[in-house]
Amino acid sequence: MGNRYKLFSVFILLLISHAGFSQGITWRNWLSANASYSLTRDWSLSAGHLRSYEISNNYKNSFNQISIRTSYDITKRVGISGGVQWMTIPSSASGTRTRIFLKGDHTTRIAKKLNWNNSLQVETNSAAETRFRQRIILGTRLSPRKRLDFLNLSPSVSYRLFYNIGGDTISYYDQDGKLLARQTPDGFHRHRIQLNANSKISDLFRVNLYFMMQREFNLLTGETRRMNVPNLTKTRTVRPFDNYNVIGLSLNLDIDELVK
Repeated sequence: MGNRYKLFSVFILLLISHAGFSQGITWRNWLSANASYSLTRDWSLSAGHLRSYEISNNYKNSFNQISIRTSYDITKRVGISGGVQWMTIPSSASGTRTRIFLKGDHTTRIAKKLNWNNSLQVETNSAAETRFRQRIILGTRLSPRKRLDFLNLSPSVSYRLFYNIGGDTISYYDQDGKLLARQTPDGFHRHRIQLNANSKISDLFRVNLYFMMQREFNLLTGETRRMNVPNLTKTRTVRPFDNYNVIGLSLNLDIDELVK
């Protein structure tokens, strides 16, 4: 197991080094606090608050988000969850963006040492979210079954791929300036790779330190479904890619331990 964790550490260092030397990439700091409570043996309720700051821009507050989620464990390895998120952007006049989501996930054991979790999330957004109206998110995550003795730590790596549907339309032109289509850029346009170091301080508190890398692109999309395209006069980019790195810290509180 020691060699495996050494290889995992090397992978983390290589990923962060690649992210750090990427050109034109902004850095953000995400700070969040979450609380969870078991309603029954299978049902649970959680709430959280996330604040995002731009490290590359004098630590400017980029957005704030409140979320409420309920989860149900169908079996020990299969679960569903759903909830609502409200996002506010200080620099935007479009108002609060509301998101409703539903997620299903399944966990498989690998060689009795790892948990492999795969998930599918669907969501719909309010009109204030102009980049997309609905999204489908495919996720996968690897983590050890048991925590390490060192700091009661549970390292993990996760990957998410996003499929956008709807949002504001984009006008697409050919090289001669002829209008090809005016429609939404539906398709696979974003992915996120995240490395987590979750420490169980006590039965009441858990702290998660993580690094996340977001990149946007045009994957398996036609000429008239792309983002990051020039306008008719080629003076600006329409719906530019939003690429950034995140250093995040999350505090998680288990209310069950307070009401025992």
